[in-house]
Amino acid sequence: MTILTFPAILPQQLDFGLQSRTQAFMSKLTSATQTLRMPAAYWRGSVTFDDLSVQDARLLQAFVVSLEGMNGRFYYGDISNTVPQGSMKDNASVVLRVNGANQTGGTLNVDNLPASSTVFKAGDMIHFENADNNRELKMITADANSNSSGEAALSIAPNIRKAPADNVVVTHRDTACVMRLVSDGDGSWGVRSPILSTISLSFVEAIV
Repeated sequence: MTILTFPAILPQQLDFGLQSRTQAFMSKLTSATQTLRMPAAYWRGSVTFDDLSVQDARLLQAFVVSLEGMNGRFYYGDISNTVPQGSMKDNASVVLRVNGANQTGGTLNVDNLPASSTVFKAGDMIHFENADNNRELKMITADANSNSSGEAALSIAPNIRKAPADNVVVTHRDTACVMRLVSDGDGSWGVRSPILSTISLSFVEAIV
């Protein structure tokens, strides 16, 4: 399936975040609660475009129609978080790579970083393609420092779904994952005088 690129039009509002999956068990006797984190967390979001020009409105309308509801796939991420805060902010050309195969859980070992510096700050985003060639988008949850060899262990969320291969490229700018519309009804538009269009979309990560 072809994965489309979202039109380069900035929305007036973006809501974006991680949908966690947790089971909670409450004791009927004491009301004590136990929680169990499930492995199926996913990214979700929504965007609103107001007062679009005719040109931008038609471009977005054509894009939405081409998705054919939930069937279509497209790349999207947090457009407010496109550049890292750490030293990688000034190293756009550095090609970061996975350091070691068979990595799982909430830590990703990487290399080819600037040596001995705070390479990422908590809240920065990365993405990579896993062993099935499916993209995984992660947020770095703690400041990451590289060693003298340019290696670092990144604390990430959500957990790795499937281990990436050794030496796979890790993208650290303009990150995104594969999304689909929440429902077949998403993506309608409204028009008011004098021909100003409004479009709202809700989407979720399309996990394979």
